[in-house]
Amino acid sequence: MTDQTRRQLTSSILAGAGLCALSGMAIRSNAIASDRRTEFLDVLNQIYNVSKMLSTGKVSQLEWQSEISRLVALADYREFKSAIDFDKAAASLRFAEKGVATSRVTLPMAHGMSPTVYTKLFAVGKGRAVIPHGHKGMCSGHLILDGRMRSRQYDRIETGEKSWRVRPVHDAIEGAGDFSTISDDASNVHWFVAEEDSWTLDFIMAPANIGADRTIQNLDMADAIMVEQDLLDVPTIGVSDALQKYG
Repeated sequence: MTDQTRRQLTSSILAGAGLCALSGMAIRSNAIASDRRTEFLDVLNQIYNVSKMLSTGKVSQLEWQSEISRLVALADYREFKSAIDFDKAAASLRFAEKGVATSRVTLPMAHGMSPTVYTKLFAVGKGRAVIPHGHKGMCSGHLILDGRMRSRQYDRIETGEKSWRVRPVHDAIEGAGDFSTISDDASNVHWFVAEEDSWTLDFIMAPANIGADRTIQNLDMADAIMVEQDLLDVPTIGVSDALQKYG
């Protein structure tokens, strides 16, 4: 993020309403230590502001990825769990037989602010998967709140009706507190497989920018062909077939 962009973001934050006057779902009084509550609310406020700047084109998608990763790292993942009342939300969200189950959750925001990024809780049972798929016109961040997952990400190089060409950029076993992002510009294909029962908190900008053409395509990674070093040609696949094969 450039110095000018960071100054714009700081100015936007300072112009916002006071952080302690919350509307909607407030943080439970005993959820976060009092000496951390203001700092955590400030992190959330900055997330909302940089997301608003993305939606209006004031920051790029890469800048959004960089900034939201920095901001999420400033907080403890357990603070996000407390803010959404994770135990209650997870207990009411049954694992899907294939793929994932999702539920909309709400984070606190300063009085007078409008939601600029929506948040969802994803539940992925052991052995289940967020099936391999690629996005266009969308940015998102994925914070593992509980469990352990194999996370694979790819850069989209070329797309067609029958196949996409992608380049692997990340493959690791990740756990609570690990965070990843996608955008049109980086890591826009991903695939998560739960090593144990897992839950993620997703920050979703869809569309990423006003007027963006948003599409999603499932990919048959098992039938990928290596066309050159680190470049895969991957067939597209329908959602029902993808769930049956990977979910």
